[in-house]
Amino acid sequence: MDGVEILALLAYTAYLFGTGAVIVVLAGVRRNVFGLSYGISISLLVITQVLARSLGSSVASWWALLHVLLLAFAGCALVIRYCGGSKMVTPRRNFDILQFVGWTSVIVPFAVYHWVVGPYTEVPSDFWSHLGAVKEQLSIVERGGFSGLSDNWVDVIRHGTAVPFFHGVIADNLGVLPIKLVRSATLVSSVIILTITYWFTLRITRNLPLSNWMSVGAACVAVVLFVVAYGVSSFSYIRYYAYFPHLLNLSLMFIIVGLYVDYLGHRETNRNIFAVIVMFLVTVLLINQQELLFVLVLLLSLSIWRFTRMTISKEACDKTLLIRARVMGSLATAASLVGIGAGFLMFGSGDWGRPHVIDLGHVSEIFRGLPIANPGLRFWDTLGLHGVVIYCWYLYHWGKFIRADYINVAMFSPLITLLNPIFVLWFLHIGSWDALWRFAYLMPVPIVGGILVGLTVQDLIKWKVRPKSLPGCLFLVASVVTLMPFDTELISNDNSRFPSLVRLEQSNGALLWGDLIEAVEVIEGKRILITDSITNYVLSSATKHGGKWEPKETWQQRRDLFHGDYKDRLLYYGRDNSLLIINQRDGSLSETGKRSGHWWSDVLKVSQLYPRDLVQFVEERPDDFQKLWNNNNIVIYEVLRDPAHY
Repeated sequence: MDGVEILALLAYTAYLFGTGAVIVVLAGVRRNVFGLSYGISISLLVITQVLARSLGSSVASWWALLHVLLLAFAGCALVIRYCGGSKMVTPRRNFDILQFVGWTSVIVPFAVYHWVVGPYTEVPSDFWSHLGAVKEQLSIVERGGFSGLSDNWVDVIRHGTAVPFFHGVIADNLGVLPIKLVRSATLVSSVIILTITYWFTLRITRNLPLSNWMSVGAACVAVVLFVVAYGVSSFSYIRYYAYFPHLLNLSLMFIIVGLYVDYLGHRETNRNIFAVIVMFLVTVLLINQQELLFVLVLLLSLSIWRFTRMTISKEACDKTLLIRARVMGSLATAASLVGIGAGFLMFGSGDWGRPHVIDLGHVSEIFRGLPIANPGLRFWDTLGLHGVVIYCWYLYHWGKFIRADYINVAMFSPLITLLNPIFVLWFLHIGSWDALWRFAYLMPVPIVGGILVGLTVQDLIKWKVRPKSLPGCLFLVASVVTLMPFDTELISNDNSRFPSLVRLEQSNGALLWGDLIEAVEVIEGKRILITDSITNYVLSSATKHGGKWEPKETWQQRRDLFHGDYKDRLLYYGRDNSLLIINQRDGSLSETGKRSGHWWSDVLKVSQLYPRDLVQFVEERPDDFQKLWNNNNIVIYEVLRDPAHY
């Protein structure tokens, strides 16, 4: 750990948590403290930046606006405190030390693990695309302002540059490349979502038959499962998305849902909380629209579900809560109908993206023309064998979850979204088929898994070893076994997330070619890179230089940059001052690529992508190619300008 990384760690913590924490403390809030602190912090960062961007202001003006608003919010917090407005979030009892001990027991080991193992930067994952977005925003920061950028609000929202811009600001202030700060940035974002997962799990266990000890234990297990089980294919969500805006947005989603559940379930939570929820929803929208749809689906479904359950069961409850359920359920039903109708009327139907979307007519002619997401592709990759075990276990304990509205809605979310032809048709009108599968992330498998472990352990303590406890024990063993990758003649578990949890930076990630990245970055100007498609992807994302084509598409299409008469093109086709990089330093075989199919397992055998006689050709022409740098099987040449060629 060097000094720059420590400073980055402090900066990320201060602006993603500290600013909001100051406001929350001044307001005297004692409930949902962490969630509100993070939500207010990220909202201030994002909303002020989008305002500055839309007005074409300078970066300095944005900084000033951010801190002025921070002072204004702090003043409002004091007013709220002394006027009694903070009662809406005042707890019934003081902070429970047991909960803090539980949180520490999972967060500290994860922080140590993350710092030692490093962030997930495997080449050629989408991490590099997001790093490239940060690089683009860094150029805006270095330019000093937003002038010349689009002032169209639709463009600002669509591009979702708020989080990459913040990464760029931190890197610029510390005077280093963004890639140098990835470990600090991802540690803070990961700790944020794990902490929110922990407290959110504690919140939704209140209506479940769990003791205080078992509730804390369930929350701890939920955090562990979020790391090792939540994700898609062989990729752990928290590892793969740690540098992406999506992870920060998912954190906000849990906070919003938690606040709304409080409103529906606790009469002391008054309507003022909707002002906070609206601010957080706006922030989610400005970061990325995907999670906004996630949270809207959950909020609307929760409202309708709770209203329906309370109407059918006729359970005795507080009159205020019953009125809230009726009002919000009615509004949610109306909003759903209006939203569905508007989507069908205002937008045309998009491509189904077969085979990712399939026609139910293959099942029965009655359903011809009704689409659903293909259950055998990304939905299955997200659910996996472990998810199937959790679902069966959940259904076995169904009676204990009757009043756990969020859990039931989220667990049935595939029937509301991916396997619902009306929803799929609507989504294909407003969005693209390739994003549809992501609604599988609404399944709260880690949270429910943690709760089920708590229920089973509690039953074991109660019943000792009796036949009645046998099913729970079998489910527990099966849930652990299905976390592991395995291959048998009968079945394979390629959807284990463990391949992405190991250390990959040195063999397959950012440190593999770290010296090359530093060497290329210090070269003056903005040069065109001539190299293999994988190295081009990395360098175009991490440095100020870039290739002639889109770097991600280049490697995905396996475009050969040295095809045909490459010698003639290097010498006579205006390649002067370009950087020719011959990279013969191979990475290791990719286990994640092999199991997921996202890329081929030997994708980092880059030495095979160069013509055999390329080095000899270049070395024999010192008048055309000047060697700038050479280290451990990688050479950088500058293509020289030859006046005789013009």
